[in-house]
Amino acid sequence: MRNVHVGLVGMMIGVCLLFSMLAGGAIPSTTLQAAALAQTQAGTEIAFITVNEQGQATGIDSIKPDGTGRRTIWQYSGSGSAGDINAVRWSSDATELAFTSDIEAVASAFSADVFGIKPDGTGLRRITNPPSQASIVAGIQNGSLQTGSVRVTLRNDYSATDFVSFFALYIRGAADAEVIAVSNFPAFGSSIEVLVPNVADLGVGEPQSIIATWSSGGCNLGKFVSGGFVDVQPGQTVDATVSFTGAGCGQAANALDLSWRRDGQRIGFSLSSLPAQVDVATGALSDWFDPQGNLVNSAAFAPTDNRVLYEAVGSQSGIYLVPDGQTSGTLVLPSSSLSPETPVWLPTGNGFLFRDLGVLKLADLSGQQIQELARFEEGSIRSASVSPDGNAVAIAFQPTGSTASDIYVLDFTDLTNPTTRQLTTDGRSTRPDWSRVPPSTPPATPTPTDAASATPPH
Repeated sequence: MRNVHVGLVGMMIGVCLLFSMLAGGAIPSTTLQAAALAQTQAGTEIAFITVNEQGQATGIDSIKPDGTGRRTIWQYSGSGSAGDINAVRWSSDATELAFTSDIEAVASAFSADVFGIKPDGTGLRRITNPPSQASIVAGIQNGSLQTGSVRVTLRNDYSATDFVSFFALYIRGAADAEVIAVSNFPAFGSSIEVLVPNVADLGVGEPQSIIATWSSGGCNLGKFVSGGFVDVQPGQTVDATVSFTGAGCGQAANALDLSWRRDGQRIGFSLSSLPAQVDVATGALSDWFDPQGNLVNSAAFAPTDNRVLYEAVGSQSGIYLVPDGQTSGTLVLPSSSLSPETPVWLPTGNGFLFRDLGVLKLADLSGQQIQELARFEEGSIRSASVSPDGNAVAIAFQPTGSTASDIYVLDFTDLTNPTTRQLTTDGRSTRPDWSRVPPSTPPATPTPTDAASATPPH
């Protein structure tokens, strides 16, 4: 860490000069010194993703801005390759954290979903494609859900030459997926029966779809939702038929980077590089905005209204701004002269930070005024989050040539003497998100179990 410390010292000299210019009026409308805000850093926490020894992002921790009080909020306890977390975000009232993960990939229409969890680590739920497999298991164990069985006739209508190497069959409401051994998978043109036990009856009018996750020599990953639904009957075995045709190859939907709307009622996210949003209470999916033919890497709701900043990749790459109440945006920062990535709103909503080849920069909403904010000579800034009072930035720093990452806070409360605090030293901490207010855990409420669309918006 000695080389990093040297880089930080050199970087902070540049930051000091920069903010002297900002204080002098170079970009007065976008300065991080947001004195008009009533909020402070007191009691707030910085959540971040933790990485295990195998390099998988499988946990969520939280720490205070002064580096004390580190605690684990959630840790994936399963085995294998599942569990990777892509993003974590506080709700505006800090009563819930949303994160994206593939922990229930075989039990969902998506390969990675949006999940929610309370700050104390309780109340884990699946926000997209509810209910979660974990809540189903809990309901079956405590007797609140009645179960039946489903006998599925699975016919292989796919191929006589491309052999299936993995096949998992899941019925919405089941305690677990049924993984079919390769040796038992039916030959082309033939069928087998698969009994799926412990399938919860989710109620009248609740569609219980059949979901298959598969791979073969010709397809790395496939996922499809069978047409029709299963009517589960408590204490009985019902029949269903699935024709496997190789549908869904390469079409597994992944929920990735995400952002809460300020009222906490919706979460916007990138769904296999297309913008989507989900109703937090019901799980209903809808389009978010029109990316105008581009792919979307990341997008964020404004902290003050429903404007959106997003990073687009395509024929017109760059950072776009979608006005409140509209569905399409204008190009603010094109990629012609910069490599702008991952826009992060200032708390006042009148500017944003972005990464440019690992360097943190500051821009106004016109994209005409840009200043370099922080640079590490020994590595790069991988992600950033601004404090609620606008006086500090939490960053994830990764040394050059290393996969290690730690969380730092760049504090500009005193513009004449900005400071740097290293919050983690394990090299396994990344993607920080600073809460707007002190976290709190609300009283428990029933987890929604109503149906959500299994078809990604388009």
